[in-house]
Amino acid sequence: MNRLNLKPALRYQLTSMSKAAAMVFAIVFAVAVFLHVIVGVFIEPEATINIAGIASTEVDETFIRVNQVNFGFVAIIFLFVVGVGGIREDLKLMLQHGMGRRTVYVSTLLGSLISSAALGIFCELLNLVTVFSISGLNFQGGFFSGVLLHTLSFFLAWQLGTLISMIYYRLETMQKIIFSVLGGALIVFGIPRTITRLLTHDAGAFEATLINIFTNPFALVLPILVCGVLAATGNFLLLRRAQVRE
Repeated sequence: MNRLNLKPALRYQLTSMSKAAAMVFAIVFAVAVFLHVIVGVFIEPEATINIAGIASTEVDETFIRVNQVNFGFVAIIFLFVVGVGGIREDLKLMLQHGMGRRTVYVSTLLGSLISSAALGIFCELLNLVTVFSISGLNFQGGFFSGVLLHTLSFFLAWQLGTLISMIYYRLETMQKIIFSVLGGALIVFGIPRTITRLLTHDAGAFEATLINIFTNPFALVLPILVCGVLAATGNFLLLRRAQVRE
């Protein structure tokens, strides 16, 4: 590990991540407080507000109920963005300070695991303790299975963002265009058509399979873990020969 010069690199990763995560949570907290205030003071009875992907608010004549602001969902997006934008800057900075690509990769890998685990525990604590209706992702099972699934989901988001960033980093301009078109076509046309065919062929079996996966934490762990490991492996292969660019 000393040859990797891991200690300062990992300290840098964790310090910057803790500051960024605290800032993101502060924003989520401010949004949750704002929703409580705005609903309690300005919203008329029997009104409903829907904020896609983050929160929904419902009011009637007898009570005010603010559904949970999902910090877990926000954290996934945040870590994906960290993966996309962080790896290139980390590579330049650490190489300038005499650290090798192995140090960059291992520190990023360990930093993502530690940060994901910390955020996973935090999200599960939010599920147990109401803090202005802020919650984590809602997985089936107990506290420890929830921590595990949060951790793996956050790790996958970070590694997937890093993988996409490294793919673009290694490609030339025309290759980037081709990759973007093919990736966009897969997302817009390929995946929806595949799902449609599965539903058309045997909708009941397909829906039952999805329900079994998402309601069984042990069944959900495996695909998330495999995808995360594959993304991390791809990052290693792409980073080892990456040329530093401005």
